[in-house]
Amino acid sequence: MVAKICERIIKNKWTKFLEDKDILTICQFGFRKGRSCVTNLLCYYSRVIDIIQERDGWADCIYLDLRKAFDKVLHNRLLWKLEKIGGVNGKMLKWMDDFLKNREM
Repeated sequence: MVAKICERIIKNKWTKFLEDKDILTICQFGFRKGRSCVTNLLCYYSRVIDIIQERDGWADCIYLDLRKAFDKVLHNRLLWKLEKIGGVNGKMLKWMDDFLKNREM
């Protein structure tokens, strides 16, 4: 119970941090307030229509849903990207490293 509360607090702080630093793209729908599979599909549909109009009636599309994607991420690579690309460092990066290493699935 305490772990779930802690995770929720950290998730909210991370989301705010990532949004404030403009790290999340407009295409990021998972785990974001006010965004869902439906809003993702509507955004996708709108973009496909735009592409079809630009290309005189055709578009190639691939749509993936990667199940358990977080479980398959190389944690060292994620931490490197957070530091080098996302500007995450210090205590925040150390906390994330500890969280990923000691997490039980």
